[in-house]
Amino acid sequence: MQMIGAAYAILANHRKQYGSVETPHTNDPPGTDGNLSPKYAQGSSPEGDETVARAQEQRQRMHLLQAGHARLIAVRGRRKSFDTGQVVWDGRGMSATAAHTEYGNRDLALTGEILRTVVGSGLHGIAIAGTDDHDEMGIFVEPANHVLGMAGRFEHYVYRTQPEGARSGPGDTDLVIYALRKYLRLATQGNPTALLPLYAPADAVVVLTPLGEELRALAPAVLSQRAVRRFLGYLAGQRARIGGQATPAGRGLAARHGGRARPELVARYGYDVKFASHALRLAFQGREVATHGRLTLPMPDDERERVLRVKRGEVRDVTRVLDEIATVESEITTLLETGRTPLPPSPDLAAISDWSTDAHRRHWGWTSA
Repeated sequence: MQMIGAAYAILANHRKQYGSVETPHTNDPPGTDGNLSPKYAQGSSPEGDETVARAQEQRQRMHLLQAGHARLIAVRGRRKSFDTGQVVWDGRGMSATAAHTEYGNRDLALTGEILRTVVGSGLHGIAIAGTDDHDEMGIFVEPANHVLGMAGRFEHYVYRTQPEGARSGPGDTDLVIYALRKYLRLATQGNPTALLPLYAPADAVVVLTPLGEELRALAPAVLSQRAVRRFLGYLAGQRARIGGQATPAGRGLAARHGGRARPELVARYGYDVKFASHALRLAFQGREVATHGRLTLPMPDDERERVLRVKRGEVRDVTRVLDEIATVESEITTLLETGRTPLPPSPDLAAISDWSTDAHRRHWGWTSA
């Protein structure tokens, strides 16, 4: 994909951040690593040699990407260390002085990956050249010994080109690959970013296996009024972080979500236009989900352009933005309170659970009860 920066292009267009921090991957705590040898790649997948070859190719590309930041200096049993020139990474994460950030077992995540798509501004259609990073989200099936045995939980793999705690910027890449069960928890809870891989258009899909296709087909069972309420929650978090003439940044809801208005944007425009644009986007998308029971990606042209005008700083009066957000928010609340939405109150957890159980069994090659 052309969106990806030069280093990430080596990775063949591989996949943070959100929701009041809207992207689950930068806000979630690091998952338990385990860091076991990828025996699972050696034939246990029912998808056979093609899946193994694909996983090996992805691993090689990730190694190439990482080679730009780190040099493999030691392999001690099951733990690998990387010299970043600033700090040693020992398989459990990096300190704030590291050249980049990585959590989890890369090999297990790539071997079991069934779906990955672009997420973030590029997918919404509101990326501005030279200002946005590149985000991707994937889903993998854990090996059986991590689900049923004693290997320990392995819930996600994270790779960021920025060091721990640093904000991503133009040309940076944020990748998170969630274990299927964790992903389903996020999606059925209505996390706005977790829903994106289910609705991403074909040209934004990076990895897709038959199980990944089945997962995307589950979208109607996943989407519910619960998701709409999460859109409203994330909207409130973004709005609280706008700063300037709006709600003071760093207090109340803004502080609880850990975000502050970007001082450079407040100085230039009078408020944080990025947070404002995300709040407006969430309002539009929440209304679409509540009204039609679907999510259009990229955003419809009219709404996308209105969000872009805010993000580009073309709406200098923040009260105009806040008023539009409040108007759409009120429409969403009315739809929910009056029951004028096609969505059920909750996701179809029984159907999703049945599919997840069967998907794990098939991925592991367990064909009999």
